[in-house]
Amino acid sequence: MSESQMQYPERYAIMNSDCGEQWFQEIPDLDDYSDWNEFGYSHPFEQTTMAESMRSICPPESLDNAKPLSRCSNLYPLVDQPLLRTNCTMGYNMRLPLARLDKYLVALRQIIRRCCEATTITNDIRRTLTAEGALWVVKEAWPMAEEFWTMTGFFCAELWRNFPCKASYANLPPAYRPTQLQLMVPHSPIIDWLPWPDLRDLVIQHQDEIDIDALCRYAILNMVAHRKKPAQQHLISPSSQGRRWTGSDEADHLHPRGELTATANKQGHTSFRIWDLALLESSKPGHLTSSTGVSVLQAKPQPRSPRMKALQRAYDLEYNDFSTMKIEHRFFERYPFLYDRSLMSDFKVQALSGVPYEDVGMPVDMTCEAVFRLKDKVQQITATWIEI
Repeated sequence: MSESQMQYPERYAIMNSDCGEQWFQEIPDLDDYSDWNEFGYSHPFEQTTMAESMRSICPPESLDNAKPLSRCSNLYPLVDQPLLRTNCTMGYNMRLPLARLDKYLVALRQIIRRCCEATTITNDIRRTLTAEGALWVVKEAWPMAEEFWTMTGFFCAELWRNFPCKASYANLPPAYRPTQLQLMVPHSPIIDWLPWPDLRDLVIQHQDEIDIDALCRYAILNMVAHRKKPAQQHLISPSSQGRRWTGSDEADHLHPRGELTATANKQGHTSFRIWDLALLESSKPGHLTSSTGVSVLQAKPQPRSPRMKALQRAYDLEYNDFSTMKIEHRFFERYPFLYDRSLMSDFKVQALSGVPYEDVGMPVDMTCEAVFRLKDKVQQITATWIEI
């Protein structure tokens, strides 16, 4: 038994020898939580977790007939499994907040729950609520990280969390389809936003040993952009500022007409951190703003600044597709127990010159004022009074 299991035995499994599956028992987190007023609520939280649904509709013995799930199963349709039937009310198995970001996701979940109890909402309103709620989490909790989160599938993850059904599951990008551990083990909800299934499973196993907010920060700082064509190339790309780009193994120089000329090395192994590219784009904020948020969150972000467009063309970067993103090796030097070779980028990371560096920082504590801003937004969308 691991140290975490010895410290928190009530969170871990009872082995069902008949079916060979682990049946994880969840502590009564939200039911028995006494500090619910910390979130600005006048009523205790309700038990709405996946584990509660599974206990009522899928007892341990029913797993005998379940199709086996791989450690990071992306097989469709997962919703046909006995683990996920129509009575399930939450797409991931959440536990009490471990991180600052968790508090925002729990608050969003509870307000959406109150809204569903107060009125009947259509599928379109569900999507709008989810989009606005996900934007609220990012903007209130971690505004510096906006440019990063918009490149991930966090909107689809929240739609599945709050409205689990075949449609919301089908809408999940493959990298965000829940793993077996995400369904069975109560875990920090922000883990569900990480775009790597294998890493999510590893973090869930070590969640009581690490600072989840700090881990998210370091993951943001060390994500590496993919290159579509790493072969040798010689491209001339326009640059409105005629700025010189320098690289350790790439020869860049200013064209006489003020254009940027980039000659890739023979191996084409240089790439850039996603965060540095986000800083390059940050001169034009408002990337996530929208009247409903849905259309913006579904579309892949496109390069906006002339410098970013020039860099993308010169290096053939695929920086806006999280399914291709991997992590720089220094992340695993800090978290060696999370090491997975398949997650590590093979590109040589080069810093961008001429771009003032700014750290992404850490998420901020949630306030009652922030919760009531979300409440007002939800009430405006649904035209329904919500009591919290």
